[in-house]
Amino acid sequence: MGTNLSGNRIKDSYQGLLKTTDNTVLTAATSGYHVISDGAGNDTRLSLATDGTKINATGNSFTVENLSTTSETTALVVSSSGVVSKRLFPSAQSLTVSGANGSSGSDFDTDPSVSLSVGGSSGTITFTGGDGVNVTRGGTTSSPTFTISRGSESTTNTVLSADADISVSANNAQANKTLFLDMASITNTQGRTINLPNATAALIGCTFRFVVFRPSSKVHHINIKANSVSTADKIFGKAIVRSNNVNPFIQVVDESTTNVNTIVLRSTDTDTGGQAGDEITCRVFAENMWMVTADLTTTGTAASAVVFTNT
Repeated sequence: MGTNLSGNRIKDSYQGLLKTTDNTVLTAATSGYHVISDGAGNDTRLSLATDGTKINATGNSFTVENLSTTSETTALVVSSSGVVSKRLFPSAQSLTVSGANGSSGSDFDTDPSVSLSVGGSSGTITFTGGDGVNVTRGGTTSSPTFTISRGSESTTNTVLSADADISVSANNAQANKTLFLDMASITNTQGRTINLPNATAALIGCTFRFVVFRPSSKVHHINIKANSVSTADKIFGKAIVRSNNVNPFIQVVDESTTNVNTIVLRSTDTDTGGQAGDEITCRVFAENMWMVTADLTTTGTAASAVVFTNT
């Protein structure tokens, strides 16, 4: 408890009184703050105006003691200019989370993202895949989960059974992976078609690697088709057809002149291939353009290579 001034003469007690350092009246902050000093002229760290208060905390000299613990959800924060204000704790503010799926959720297409909003401030985190890395969104829009996985290959073989037409998708389940073709499963004498996705600019680099798992002993065939939905997609590249007793035959289609949109595999033909281990790699090279390399074999005597066609 402080000492009472009652009965003290001014000349004996003025040194303990607080006043403005220049002995002038307080003014508005726009006219300047007045440093507060004692009667002996010793300045304090406190400055006052009629509409503001300043504390000079140089040297960590601003100390608050004996604070109590409460359930308050606000805190004092200091701006870069030294202004003290209050703000809600982040834990006391409502958090809104929403997840946006990528167009196909992989490293060659639109990337998935999560949006966060806390107390009116918001931001977006985008998950981007890279070479051999896929990022996919699961869960719900308001409670999303994100999975980062290897995007090049999988420990599980994906076998395409061609008992019906198939459309492969630009997602992390099929693209940038090896897809095995079971040609022996074809029952339709007209053959079956594997439809590639549209070759859009966003899919440049997207690759499908097809490998024949089992050949067919029948005349059934598989078409790998680039413009199954009436797009302008074309195919260019090189196909090699090999046999045991003759030199390989090569079919080359140039990018600048191609009108090809289909790859044909028929195990029983001598000019198309379709034996176990035969490989066809299809890569989106540009918008509306697929680059294809095919390494094929035939059990007969190869007479030519007729793998690329227009249907």
